[in-house]
Amino acid sequence: MTALVLDVDVAPFEELNHTTVRNMKKLSYVISQSVLFKPNISRLAVKLGLPRNSVLKMPDLLHRAEILSLLRSDTKGFSYLQKPEKIYLQNPNLAWLYSENKPEVSNMRETFFINQLQVQHKMTSSRFTDFLVDDIWTFEIGGPGKTSEQIRGVPNAWIAADGINGGSGNKIPLWLFGFLY
Repeated sequence: MTALVLDVDVAPFEELNHTTVRNMKKLSYVISQSVLFKPNISRLAVKLGLPRNSVLKMPDLLHRAEILSLLRSDTKGFSYLQKPEKIYLQNPNLAWLYSENKPEVSNMRETFFINQLQVQHKMTSSRFTDFLVDDIWTFEIGGPGKTSEQIRGVPNAWIAADGINGGSGNKIPLWLFGFLY
């Protein structure tokens, strides 16, 4: 599916050559194999044998093609020259497509969360937790044993926990975010 989108939808309209498309596929694979991918653009440029600015543009194109989700520290000045804080696959199902083994659970949780909220909300990275939503709410994503320790003292902070059926206090079941749209 990803290859088809890149070959048929992205390449002709962005006037990309075969080598660039192949490198974008490689980049997608590398991200899918990484746990909570925090990009080191210089290292990726060396690995792919490309100039740094070309590598900076690839995640942006993959984001516009809805293959990746880019989490930036701030959405002002949204430019491909601004390095994203974290890069996620756009959909948790893509991890199963690419994965040689079972995908990492914490990555799947965060990928699901950003996938569900980015449609109608502004998502940025938070200094204290995993996500800042609409510059108001901060969310820490975790499993059933996730405690409030990390969000203590942070205003409007919530825990989105996987593996729980009901919420209490500032803990919300992660699956409920699937009903947002």
